[in-house]
Amino acid sequence: MADNLFQDVFVPDNFASGKEGGASVLAEMPDFLTCIVAEYVWVDAEGRTRSKCKTVDAKPEVAEDCSIWCFNGAATGQANSKNSDVYLVPRKVFDDPVRGAPHVLVVCEAISASMEPAAGNWRAECAEVLEKYQACDPWFGFEQEYVLCDEEGEPCVCGHEDDTGMFYCGRGAQSTPKYMRDIMGDHYAMCMRGGIKISGMNLEAIAGQGEFQIGPCKGINIGDHMIAARHILHKAANKYRRSISFKATHEELVGGSGMHANLSTRQTRGDGGLDVIEKIAKGMGAKHKDALAAYGEGNIERMSGKNLSPDMGSFRFGVADRTASVRVPRGVGIVGKGYLEDRRPSANADPYRVTMHLMRVLGLVLYKNVPQVK
Repeated sequence: MADNLFQDVFVPDNFASGKEGGASVLAEMPDFLTCIVAEYVWVDAEGRTRSKCKTVDAKPEVAEDCSIWCFNGAATGQANSKNSDVYLVPRKVFDDPVRGAPHVLVVCEAISASMEPAAGNWRAECAEVLEKYQACDPWFGFEQEYVLCDEEGEPCVCGHEDDTGMFYCGRGAQSTPKYMRDIMGDHYAMCMRGGIKISGMNLEAIAGQGEFQIGPCKGINIGDHMIAARHILHKAANKYRRSISFKATHEELVGGSGMHANLSTRQTRGDGGLDVIEKIAKGMGAKHKDALAAYGEGNIERMSGKNLSPDMGSFRFGVADRTASVRVPRGVGIVGKGYLEDRRPSANADPYRVTMHLMRVLGLVLYKNVPQVK
């Protein structure tokens, strides 16, 4: 990160904060020496992050300080060429960890010309469900697995692939592909610098596989922070001419990648919480097919019941069981309260969509008399 030209060349120190003035203000300025760069980030039709940058006259502190922008949705699978403009509605502002503060990263929703969420965008629906059941005070923590790849998208491997025991939380050249530790470290630092709630990282159980954790986050923040963290990971890897894959499986590798979802509520964190966790787990089992529809692509190949994965064809929950659909951590079983881990989401699952599904299950289990949000 030391070779960042923005940090060396352009760090404005006499800038305004608050709502941007737009073109009318920029046109009157003799130069842009006191301006800020805002990078707008959104999710395309395939769940990948996209971004574009603009110069603004003031540092936005909250999403409402940012103006609504547009992009060419025909190029992202979210519109047609005859009606191509798709709105970017700002939802969360982070300090830009690449260019450095006061520049910002703005996580946005993509909204179509008909004022509906564009393909691949689930945030609005998720926010509606979260508001419906906000009384349970949900906390989320997502564990994002990924595979480091080269510029052609081929996994970067090292050591002996059949010796999977050497990779998990490993160290040294035989456990870590070239540049992987650098990328993981840069990503961790960049997330911390940007105000993203990254809570850990580690090497995972297959060659070239890493993981970072986001959370605990309350409500919709889990999706906003995860989207920002995914986007920054691509940037961290690009510096070393590496790419990141969130595919559920790779033919060359044994095992798959998931985005395990940890969930607790006011009820599970209190006395008697383990009984509530069991009720929630049973409710999750009853909605197993719905979960699979919402939990990303590639789970047919990943969820084989082997290589620390759950079995797609059945639902189980158990204490300390990493082959179960839902795992109750051993510490939670001992103290009788805490959280559960849903191990079914694929690495490419949309975090808002996963959150929304979990909240609907909570609604059924904890608030049976409250009308369900469709």
